[in-house]
Amino acid sequence: MDNIDKQIIHLADEKIAISAHNIEGWKGQYSRMIRYYERTINAVDDIDRLDFALTFFQNCFHLKEWIQIMGNIEEKDWEQKWKIFISNNDEMKICRDISNISKHLKLSQKPSIDKDIAIFREYDPFHEIGNGRENEWKIFVNGKKYSLPDLMISCINSWNRFIVTEKLNK
Repeated sequence: MDNIDKQIIHLADEKIAISAHNIEGWKGQYSRMIRYYERTINAVDDIDRLDFALTFFQNCFHLKEWIQIMGNIEEKDWEQKWKIFISNNDEMKICRDISNISKHLKLSQKPSIDKDIAIFREYDPFHEIGNGRENEWKIFVNGKKYSLPDLMISCINSWNRFIVTEKLNK
């Protein structure tokens, strides 16, 4: 039995309709997250870059739900594993807040880090792409400024560590 067959059986066990978006389970969601990171990095237009970044953070944070259902982690262990993961990763807390404000306009829950997140473009005269100068998207949260691409990489690395630690790559 191959992985797709196992995923189909798992979807049926969870009473989830089989669909193109879920047939690969959590690995499909992980791949979607990576594609949005690549689209962000390769986008030529600043607005496209922001749109792709916001979509990345939504897909990145909600990978949690995919792994919870499709990652073969015992349900009784999941909450503890998630609490440890999120408590040790400020970048994932920021990811959660970006995901929520970009989807719901404002945080309706207690923020993980800071309720007053600001995303903005900052001109960098030393950053060049091709023949032109570029603005870089930044986020200001809890008194600290982050580069959105750097934050995205930190989130990916956090998930990679979790996947390895929990031996989900089987």
